[in-house]
Amino acid sequence: MTIDLNSRIQEIIECLKEQNKLILELVEIGEKQIEALKIDDIQSINNINAIQEKLGRSLALQEKKRRELVYEIGSILGKDDIRMLDIIFIVPGEDKKELKKLSDNIMENHQKLEETHELSRLLLKQSLKYVQKIMDCIEPQGQKTYGSSGQIERSQVPNSLNKSI
Repeated sequence: MTIDLNSRIQEIIECLKEQNKLILELVEIGEKQIEALKIDDIQSINNINAIQEKLGRSLALQEKKRRELVYEIGSILGKDDIRMLDIIFIVPGEDKKELKKLSDNIMENHQKLEETHELSRLLLKQSLKYVQKIMDCIEPQGQKTYGSSGQIERSQVPNSLNKSI
């Protein structure tokens, strides 16, 4: 049973290493996305989105694997409701240090990822507002009213843009 427990602990360590690596890659690609948003490089943004999607799926698979391993360790230890912190507390020696270090690194890097995501979201929101203002200048949205036929009609407001040129 201890051999099985030790092998599961080693699998969790490897899983956490992979998760941390994926999170760091997401942080790095998120920073590239921010730069692409700043210069309005649509092609780069599209490419980055595809990479983020792939990395996100890989991270989700690693998280699923980690949860399964935690459950297996709980079964080995005879505990139904076990968390990663419980495992870190139970595991002795070097494995405990490594699990604690990896867990702390993941938490720290996840925070960086959230900050990068928030900045990207704000830049996108700002860009969308700018585009909407430009669109409103080009073609103002007139008042919508119901016509005699029951169809919605826009009141005629002259455009500031001469489309006949």
